[in-house]
Amino acid sequence: MDPMPATVDALFLAAVKRYPQRSFLRYLDDSTDHRVSYREASVRFALTVSNLQRLDIRSGDRIVCYVEDIVPSLFIQLACAHAGVVAVFLAPSASLEALTQLAARVDSRAFFTTPEHAHRLSELGQRVLTFSEKPLGAGIEALSQAPDGLAAAEALHLLEAASAGHGADEVYGIQPTSGTTGQPKLVVRPHRSPVRGGRQFILGGMKATDEPPHRILLCAALTHALGQTVLSTALHLAAELDVPAHNALGEIRALDPHYLVMPPRILRSLYDAHMPSPDRLFGASARILMVAGSAPEIPLLRYLEKQAVDVVDMYGSSETGTLAINPPGQWREGYSGKILDDVTLRIDLDGEILARSPGQMLGYAGDEAQTREVYTADGFYKMGDFGEITADGYLKVLGRKKDVFNTSDGSNIYPARIETAIEGFDWTQQAVLLGDQRPFLSALIVVKDGLAGAATVDGEDGLLDQASASALYARARADLAALNETLESNERIHRFMLFARPLPPKLYSTVTLGKIQRDRKGIGSSYAARIGALYSPTVASTCAVVSAPGRGPG
Repeated sequence: MDPMPATVDALFLAAVKRYPQRSFLRYLDDSTDHRVSYREASVRFALTVSNLQRLDIRSGDRIVCYVEDIVPSLFIQLACAHAGVVAVFLAPSASLEALTQLAARVDSRAFFTTPEHAHRLSELGQRVLTFSEKPLGAGIEALSQAPDGLAAAEALHLLEAASAGHGADEVYGIQPTSGTTGQPKLVVRPHRSPVRGGRQFILGGMKATDEPPHRILLCAALTHALGQTVLSTALHLAAELDVPAHNALGEIRALDPHYLVMPPRILRSLYDAHMPSPDRLFGASARILMVAGSAPEIPLLRYLEKQAVDVVDMYGSSETGTLAINPPGQWREGYSGKILDDVTLRIDLDGEILARSPGQMLGYAGDEAQTREVYTADGFYKMGDFGEITADGYLKVLGRKKDVFNTSDGSNIYPARIETAIEGFDWTQQAVLLGDQRPFLSALIVVKDGLAGAATVDGEDGLLDQASASALYARARADLAALNETLESNERIHRFMLFARPLPPKLYSTVTLGKIQRDRKGIGSSYAARIGALYSPTVASTCAVVSAPGRGPG
């Protein structure tokens, strides 16, 4: 039996040789349903590698890919991987200033982008590459993917001749993280990281030999480790990658994948678009849903389980790769999965999760000091999360080490998990938990657009008046009381306020894969008067009390 391919491009070539007629890629745009077989994709792949050679971009060179569109990302990533060129992905939502800084940090040879961004980037002083069948102007290199008679056999020959001959420990790509302050960290990932991750994602007895072949939803861009791992999973299985144009529910149903991988925020938006329909959320073929990237909403996972979709939770990071996954049919509510056999996890004295994994990064590009800082003396990566491990090897993540506070009785509170649960209510847009050095927990909650109706608002922050929004307050009180029953006594919410206007973006923003960043210090300052009312010895008229008899104040 042939050994397991060690690199991502080798996985692709193995799939081409064994299953050339299978569909590699199905993607939707606004008007057309496209399909590309593995054989056809190999021709596009070979032409892209040939273009890199023509432009004298060689093994070891770095290209900053200012692109989030999945289809062009796939072909430039595979071509770079095969040629030994290091792709550094940056989403086009980043500023041109951030792009220029990143290019200088990684010493890039060129930018790759889509035609719509090419002219802007051509003014930044670097060569710009883009897929196009026509010239686009000075400073822009149009990379053609038109086959022009290139046969699949010739494409494979060209690819084999152009291989950089690299192995599992060679650099696959550099992934900027979303860092909360200062410049992003640059995670250097070897080929073994996505190759291993893709193998670990293969669940429930899925095999490359299965017929009909598997279909896997790819809705996370290759700017994220999650998207790279889904690509690797598909190549292991010689599966079809299904790429929606806008991550809309109708598109995903039309693609009808068997296996869906997505961040919780996308799952929530799909659910909101679906309800209150009694029908299945996803297509008839959906059988496994994996949520990754941030804490999932438990009620949504329960809902999908009732629809005969196996729910799979997982835990890991760009720096470590996947560390824990629960097997299909064995989802354990509140846990992030079972620790993988090739991973060693331990809990530090302060409760932090420490990890050692074959999928670990090679380090942070250009920053040896920062790399040393995130590892223990014996080589364990500091995850920055507090956690617990059960006797049978399941991991429970309690919260971020940098996002924990203490009530006045000394109880540790991990707010993000509770805030995620509150934001899972179908009337909630944003939530911020309060209680640091306070006797009990409270919450500021922003309701979804349109739900406030004609209710009166008090002040520029949009606080909803209880009398004119009584039905909404009653609904909130009931849902929070139900949530309290699932929480430990020191985690229960006792008072709250509802707002019709969102928190300012500088205080509450969405970062990588839908993770929420809350400026708790800034919120405490900007909403000081409201928070003071929540903790008044007598219940203020602006403050609502959760019905929890015998439990805490109120």
